[in-house]
Amino acid sequence: MTEQLDFEYILNNVKKDPSRAKELFPVGIAREARGFHRQIPGYRVTPLRALPNLSQMLGVGGIYIKDEAERLELNSFKVMGGSFAIYRFLQKKLGMEGKDLTFSYLTSRECHDRLGELTFASATDGNHGRGIAWAASQLGHKCEIYVHKDTSQARIDAIRSYGAHITVVNGNYDDAVRQVAIDAKKNGWEIISDTSWDGYQEIPTWIMQGYTSLLLFVVVEPDKAACIYESIKAGDGKPHSVKGDLDTIMAGLACGDPSPIAFDVLRNNADGFVKVPDYVAARGMRILSCPLKGDPFIISGESGAVPLGALYSVMTEKGDSELKAALKLDKDSLIFMVNTEGNTDPKHFRQIIWDGADPVPREYRTRR
Repeated sequence: MTEQLDFEYILNNVKKDPSRAKELFPVGIAREARGFHRQIPGYRVTPLRALPNLSQMLGVGGIYIKDEAERLELNSFKVMGGSFAIYRFLQKKLGMEGKDLTFSYLTSRECHDRLGELTFASATDGNHGRGIAWAASQLGHKCEIYVHKDTSQARIDAIRSYGAHITVVNGNYDDAVRQVAIDAKKNGWEIISDTSWDGYQEIPTWIMQGYTSLLLFVVVEPDKAACIYESIKAGDGKPHSVKGDLDTIMAGLACGDPSPIAFDVLRNNADGFVKVPDYVAARGMRILSCPLKGDPFIISGESGAVPLGALYSVMTEKGDSELKAALKLDKDSLIFMVNTEGNTDPKHFRQIIWDGADPVPREYRTRR
């Protein structure tokens, strides 16, 4: 770890054990998820965009960004996990596990008569809840979404546009997770959460299986909500929570309680863990929206742009030789990133891109 940079990092020195990841994400599951997603009306493969001129500027072989801002009509990759989890839930509910269910069957009167009335519920910072609301609407079921008090109105309106009922919890994201669990038990709702806890692991696993086209090597988090980073730093192999308001512009990453399943997979597979201040994400957004001549224009939200912002810091700041060497970042490196979201909060997007909100401190500004 170093204090010389505008971010902090920890290299993962534990002996890697990919067995848990192989257990959770077998090839057959990836094929099943892909087969289901391809049936969704409007589905298409999202584009992979190359940034050759930025790559040359930073001294790497290539930067490639899979642009999930064009995922269906939802501006985020999150729908892939939520929709697949609902699909797996319905398979189990119908007693048809292991059998392929068509999208047309899941929306049929026969299927609804067998299932009865269902209400899906979840807590969210925005994108996951929007994906659940959309999937529930597409399949003809009710939806209850819980958000925390600092969730932007734009994100709330986007979720509500798919027919979900919204409850605002006076607390942070983790408080919303706890409250929806209480209310779901009382009301007989079915929770589709991407956060796991003791006794609730099957559905979060299904959600992660819906993301099987994504591969992580370096984990990047906001410094005000770095629960995975702090868990790795603790060094005891257990997930640890971070407290407070989790006040970060990266709404999709504003989580204080790490998912035990996700932590186990990341601890045994990721190469490094980085926590960054908000302006690193804002700079990533501006780089993508104002690219070097010849590179494509990419619209990215705060959580989607932070990996590129972090890469820029790694490649341009002094004192980063250890991390560069560990990740083998050089002229031969081909770097793959996922733009996990587009412009999901238009007002805040304009504040960053137009008004220069969350500016880079003078000492860390571009020197080349």
